Amino acid sequence: TAWQKCYNTLTSRGIKPKLHVLDNELSDDMRQAIQATDTAIQQVPPHNHQRNAAERAIQTFKNYSIAGLATADPKFPLREWDRLIPQAILTLNIMRECRINPKLSAYAYLFGQFNFNATPLAPPGTRVIAHEKPQQRGTWDPHGVNGWYVGPALEHYRCITCYIPTTGKERVVDTVQWFPHVVPIPAASTDNYLRQAVADIIALLNTRQQHPTLVLNPYTKQIVRQVAELLQRATPHPQPVALPTSTVPVPRVITAPSNANAPSPPSNNNANPALVPRVGAPANVLQPINANPVVVPRVGALPNVLQLPRALKNNRATKQQNDQPRPPWTPLHQLRRHHQPAQHFRTTQQLLQHISDQQQQQCGHVFHPDTGKKQTIKRLMDDSTGEAAIWTTACANEFGRLMQGVGG
Repeated sequence: TAWQKCYNTLTSRGIKPKLHVLDNELSDDMRQAIQATDTAIQQVPPHNHQRNAAERAIQTFKNYSIAGLATADPKFPLREWDRLIPQAILTLNIMRECRINPKLSAYAYLFGQFNFNATPLAPPGTRVIAHEKPQQRGTWDPHGVNGWYVGPALEHYRCITCYIPTTGKERVVDTVQWFPHVVPIPAASTDNYLRQAVADIIALLNTRQQHPTLVLNPYTKQIVRQVAELLQRATPHPQPVALPTSTVPVPRVITAPSNANAPSPPSNNNANPALVPRVGAPANVLQPINANPVVVPRVGALPNVLQLPRALKNNRATKQQNDQPRPPWTPLHQLRRHHQPAQHFRTTQQLLQHISDQQQQQCGHVFHPDTGKKQTIKRLMDDSTGEAAIWTTACANEFGRLMQGVGG
């Protein structure tokens, strides 16, 4: 019976009941069973249930159970409410204090400290998908089955108990996917990631003596300053100090030193003396920018990357071929890539983009050699064309590549 189960639980933990308080209604079988354990019996007055402390505990448990059902998933089958009672008793005893030792909870006094890491808990009645092991499912069956979380698995490490509606029984599983309807699954936000990253950077910079690979160069300082500016913790840059400028005017005309022995130049009244500018002419004069600059790579020449395609080397022959009219139909094995005339590129990125565009294969429609009509796959695979075997093999190879296989 329920009383016998409760009594065995207490005695197994070293607690032997000495007094049992009951209502006024008591059967003879129950009286004999309690007296057989050397436990005193005390009944409350008739029609006065508030004298029994168990009545207040029963009311607390009913309210707690109803609150658990209210937070369950709306699609949880209420006829299975009794499967949520074990977790309700467990969590209620964890929150209530023990009467013998108020510093401990009721659960800790009987069973010790509850280990949430070894026995995870979740809101009762949460919808889950329980993972099925390969030995329990077929080759093409889904890897999970729908279920409901009903409580922890106390005798298993990091496992939970789920109710499976398809079987109508409970199952202990270790891998599930949660689908809560109200409470979201905790997840780290962007602010949490940024705070953790900044904390790691600060710890690394403070202990850089232990990391010889970390060099505090100008690039590292610039990155640290950018992070500090994002966090609004950077000190302002020092303003440059303006140098004092000279107030002595520069003479507009430079007077040559006088020399009495030097012959005087011939006088020319009509010629104007040459004016010397205030500032001397610059030593290096900027050269005009070339319209077609030659791009020199910063690193050594890359092999087979910056080389021009053959179409750019044979510009004249390619232009003559492009000017010739093409036939109305061309067999697939005779299709060639249509080259473009030579182009000039100002940057390496334009050259690489041009090479990538030139490597794209182009394929047009297939026409009948006699009638000139456009052919379909069905007509190409017909024996009347004489090339059914070729097109059948080509289609098989294409389907094989699409299915990640090998064509025949």
